[in-house]
Amino acid sequence: MSRLPSRILVALTALAAFAEPGHTQQRRSAAPLRGSVVIGSIFDHETGEALADVQVTLEGTRAGIEVEGRTRLTDEGGHFAFPGLPPGTYVLRASFVGRLTRVDTLRIEPDADVRVAITLAVSPLDLEPIVVTVHRARRDPMHGYDERRLHNQGTFITRDEIEQRNPLRVSDILRSVPGARFERIGPTGSYIMRFESDCRPVIWVDGNRVFDPSWNGTPYGIDDLVPAEQVEAIEVYRGSGNVPIQFGPTSCGAVVIWTRPAVPGPPHTFRWRPVFIGLGLVGLGLLLVH
Repeated sequence: MSRLPSRILVALTALAAFAEPGHTQQRRSAAPLRGSVVIGSIFDHETGEALADVQVTLEGTRAGIEVEGRTRLTDEGGHFAFPGLPPGTYVLRASFVGRLTRVDTLRIEPDADVRVAITLAVSPLDLEPIVVTVHRARRDPMHGYDERRLHNQGTFITRDEIEQRNPLRVSDILRSVPGARFERIGPTGSYIMRFESDCRPVIWVDGNRVFDPSWNGTPYGIDDLVPAEQVEAIEVYRGSGNVPIQFGPTSCGAVVIWTRPAVPGPPHTFRWRPVFIGLGLVGLGLLLVH
């Protein structure tokens, strides 16, 4: 038998080495695997705005699943990604200071693209309870009346002046106001008050607006609001220029009526003597009948 050339023998030896099973497995394993990808975005729960710098963690739920670079921070658009994942079940956790942590479970299939959208709500703060104690001060129902009387250009009628006139109606008290005119209406004989421009003023009673000419409804007179004997004082403002801010706005003026404070009566004391006398008389009457 003739011998093969040495160069041919070397080539055959190399081919035999590559044909061994071990080398074939190494070649196959050297091919890159694509793996699965988790791509997500995180937004504000209320406004829908993207949240940046949110910490996102992906962890496998069973031994043997390794996630390379398992923590991410979202970018300015709220985006994050975990590429090259082996199949399995994972726990995705998103957390940010001042917001509730979101935890979700993901099932990853082989070579799959998983897209998630997450919203984070603002975390409520646990604060110590605030105890508020309110001391209600007694306020004078005619608060500011004397000061307005000294510095304002309105017409002021005091209780002393009312008693001197001994009026039957409120309109009788107001007849001395310059520029005031009165028009009788209704079967009760009440009067409507008007000023020179034929407009009707706003009427206040004890700080409450009880009549405004802009209101719709059946007109009623000023005498229907308060009995004259209950009036403590009256302020009258013609036009809109000198009406205090608390009694405006008005284009015609305002009439502010203050009523007298309620005077408590004497305490009621129960007396037994009249009862005993009455029972005695009843008993005496029964004896006389029998």
